[in-house]
Amino acid sequence: MAPVAEPLAVQSGLEALVDAAVTRYGRWAQADPVMLVHSATAPRAVALVLPSLPARLRPASYEAAWVLTATIATIYRPSPLAGVADGVPATLEEVVEGAVGSGDEHAIKFTEVAVESHRRHNKAALASAAHAVDWITAQ
Repeated sequence: MAPVAEPLAVQSGLEALVDAAVTRYGRWAQADPVMLVHSATAPRAVALVLPSLPARLRPASYEAAWVLTATIATIYRPSPLAGVADGVPATLEEVVEGAVGSGDEHAIKFTEVAVESHRRHNKAALASAAHAVDWITAQ
């Protein structure tokens, strides 16, 4: 992901960061499904408070979110030899019902972020959310 220096570009930069983390989740999260939830939810949390921040603090907030996401992904991703999860054919409604039905706060939180990513046309988002529910509740 490229750095974002312009305060007005931070929101779209954070959305791209969230989308990348949601996509990576479906590929890597079997290594540690709960920790990798935070690689997507942390930049989403920054995006939520962005309107309250002075414009001069927005680029630094993006950088902090990027560093956190990259650090979590680096530490908790599986080895290059680990398998990639197959896509899960699930509807939006099935994914949301599965997360809510699990009762797990991490599965619900990740699914909420993945649904937003799906609405931004991330084709991997629903499968990642379905995997999150399965992997987190299997622990």
